[in-house]
Amino acid sequence: MSMWRNLTAASLAATAVAAGAVAMAAPASAAVYGGQCGAGYSVVDSTGIRDLGTVFLTYNPGNGSNCAVTIRNEDAPSGSVSVYIGPCGGPVRTVTVNGGRSAGPVYATVSGQEINWGGAIDGPVRRLPCGVSGAATAA
Repeated sequence: MSMWRNLTAASLAATAVAAGAVAMAAPASAAVYGGQCGAGYSVVDSTGIRDLGTVFLTYNPGNGSNCAVTIRNEDAPSGSVSVYIGPCGGPVRTVTVNGGRSAGPVYATVSGQEINWGGAIDGPVRRLPCGVSGAATAA
């Protein structure tokens, strides 16, 4: 009888472990910068937008230009992805894409000034005051 209990307990434990493994959802894959801004651009900063994706700020020392792109963690058939970039206190360039995985690239050459950049996923772009770099929002 004790052997039967041990086998049953071991069998139940194995079933529980297997069920737990199946029930656990795999985490969303993190967004990765894939050279969307072109040759010569390297990531200098990035910021996450909750668990939805990432905004990347890149710089090209060859031409002195910055570039920003927002990338979702996973493709989405609906919803919006936005990115913006520009000099603090000046106009920014904004790109919004409905559906899909990314927005951008958008470019700005900002010499000797702070750069204002950020993005949004599934919500409005809310620009933060100058001096707050990498402002990322999500609704």
